Formats: sequence, structure tokens, C-alpha cells
Amino acid sequence: MKDDILNQIKASYQVTTNENTKDDPFALVVDGKALEIALTNDIKDDFLQLAVNCASVICCRVSPKQKALITRLVKKYTGKMTLAIGDGANDVGMIQEADIGIGISVLEQDVSSDICLQFPALYQQGQKGIFFSWKRIIGWMGNGILTSLVISILNVYILSPLAFRKGGQVVDIAHLGVTTYTTIVWTVNCQIALIITHFTWIQHIFIWGSIFSWYIFLLFYGALPPVYSNREYKLLVEAVGPAPMYWIVVLLVVVISLLPYFIYMVIQRSFYPMDDHVIQEMKYGRKVVVDDETWLREKQSSRKATHIGFSARVDAKILYLKDQLHKKRMFIIKSITNSPIRRSITTR
Repeated sequence: MKDDILNQIKASYQVTTNENTKDDPFALVVDGKALEIALTNDIKDDFLQLAVNCASVICCRVSPKQKALITRLVKKYTGKMTLAIGDGANDVGMIQEADIGIGISVLEQDVSSDICLQFPALYQQGQKGIFFSWKRIIGWMGNGILTSLVISILNVYILSPLAFRKGGQVVDIAHLGVTTYTTIVWTVNCQIALIITHFTWIQHIFIWGSIFSWYIFLLFYGALPPVYSNREYKLLVEAVGPAPMYWIVVLLVVVISLLPYFIYMVIQRSFYPMDDHVIQEMKYGRKVVVDDETWLREKQSSRKATHIGFSARVDAKILYLKDQLHKKRMFIIKSITNSPIRRSITTR
């Protein structure tokens, strides 16, 4: 087994060296038992040389100790900074061994994990860079700029010419500032709520708790003596809180600010849905059962046969056998060339 793995490593390294291109990179797949042998002292250098030469290395069914050991060896062999990301207790050793360790906790999911296993096409969104592209980044930047302009312009335009309270008082910089910032707090947190598709108690605490904490801050800061709170002294209790205009403006501005993204989301889901949108609609919106014809058709379409990805192990084995066959041929030719019978025939 040890010799077989070593031969596979050497043959595979030869393939990656001769045929590796930027447009057609190689990936290495190794299971736990083979990895245990590959990480022994007399093989690990060859294994690491092959692993570094591949675009990605997939280690299947490995122990927590092996995860940490791989991270340590890669860090030591390459001399580069390593990043480890894990989502379970068996990843702690790997996370601690890396230069940068990140632990992930299930909080957001567009569809459940069991549905992801039924529809492998969902994983292609990450491979194709759909969720992290310049188009998407610029789109979010544009949304942020548009939202900030809407909040600023509407607050100034609505509040400046109108009486803020019953006595006819108009707004000053403190009234305008706290109203504007309140709409920002509401808009940002409601935007997050629109993006999230899987709510847990943690999301509820942080989203609605953030909004609630803003009013608590205004209440306590306004209760401080004027020497500390300045213009904000009892601003929420005596000024903006009792004024209906404050609450009307906040509601109106928040709705208008979120309207562009809401319209975009409706158009995308209605006319240009992605795979996860279709699955969500089938699972939750239309209340179809899992053996429905539409469900089965979508499930079947996500399992398309691929035209790439022959096993690297098979390719390496074939290359190894060809190399051995070539050596045997050369040995036979040499034996015949140097044989006494051949010499005697040539001399005659």
C-alpha cells in the first residue's frame, strides 16, 4: 500500500508538472487512510510537493489530528500564511494551528442542508462566483449611495419648511440630526431583515435590538445634564417623541429608502429567479410536496452528467503502468542488444 501510494504521488506529480495550465487546473482527492500513509516521514515531502502543485486538495474522512497536521505541514513547507475555516468541534485543532483561524456558526441559510443534498446544482452558485462578483459589489454600492441620498434629501426637504410641533416651532439641527439618524438605523436593520431568509433568535435580537437600543441611547443621553447632552437634552422625551411629524417622517423615509431593493427583489424572483429562489418557492411559497412533479423535475435537472473530472487516481495509475511498460520494453531491447547471440550475428 505504501509503495502504491508513493507511485501514485510521483506519477500524479509528473502529470501536474507536464500538463497543468491556468485554464485547466488539477485537484487532489485523498481519504483518511491514504493520508495517514502519505504524511509519514519518508513520503510527506513528495505528497506536499504534489499538493502545492494542485489548485485544490480535498481530504475526505480525516481525523481532527490529521486536519491540524496538514495545516502545520503546509504552513511549514510553503512558508506562507495559512487560513483555516471550520464549523465544528473537530476543526478546533486545525483552526488553532493556522495563522488565521475562523470558526463558523449554520445562522443564515437560503435553503436547508437536506435540500442542498437533493439539489447539487445549488453549489454551483458559489463555484461560478454569483454571490461575489464585481457586478454584485457595484450593485450594493449603488444601492447604498441611492439610499443615503434618499434619506438625506427627504429628511431635509420634508422637515425644513414645515412646523414640527403644535406651537409652530420649526426644526433645528438637533431635530433634523436625530430624525435622519433614526431613519438610518431603521433602514439599515430593515435592509438586513429583507436579505435574511432564515431567522433565528440571534438575528431577531441583533436586528430589532439594535433599533431598540438606539431609542434607549437617546433616552439616557437626553437625561444627562445640558452641560453634557447640549442640544440633545430631553430631545426624545420633550421634542421629537411627542411630535407626530417625527414618526411620520421616519416611516415614510424608511419605506421609500427600501423600495428600490424591494422592487429589485420582486422582479428578480418573479422573472429571473436563481436556483435557490425556485427551491424556496416550491418548498415554502406554493406548499408543494416533495414528490410533486415540479419538484422531481427540478431535482432531476440539477443532476446533469459532467464531461470532465476523470479520477486522478485512475489517470495516475494508467500513467504509472505506461511508464513501467516503457521501462520493460527498454530493458528487453537492451537485453537483446547486449546478448552474445546478437553480437555473434552482428560480427558475422
